[in-house]
Amino acid sequence: MNINIEALRRARDIVKATPAENIDLALWRSSCGTVACVIGHCAMDGWFNNKGKGLTLDEDLVPKYKGLYVWNAVEGFFRLDSATALRLFSYGYYPENLKGESLKNEIIRRLEEVINASKS
Repeated sequence: MNINIEALRRARDIVKATPAENIDLALWRSSCGTVACVIGHCAMDGWFNNKGKGLTLDEDLVPKYKGLYVWNAVEGFFRLDSATALRLFSYGYYPENLKGESLKNEIIRRLEEVINASKS
């Protein structure tokens, strides 16, 4: 599978720029729009949802991409297999006690791990 490395790099950069208290892997996006998971923050970013990229949140605040929804949309947009998408973006694949800066740093580490592995 040809992973969308450019999108993973952009996701990593969004995580780096987002205050840790605004990252909650259990929410696609809060109703106020300031707290979201990585995918929610990406879907609110112009690079992801404009210029034909097409990763957005629908009216129910779930990811949508080319007729795909939820995890299928995430996998399709980033061109990831299911296991990798869940490991990178799903709250169920992170320790429950990981919060704040520790969680943010772990998300960045995992994204960079996949980015660097795809270079070889």
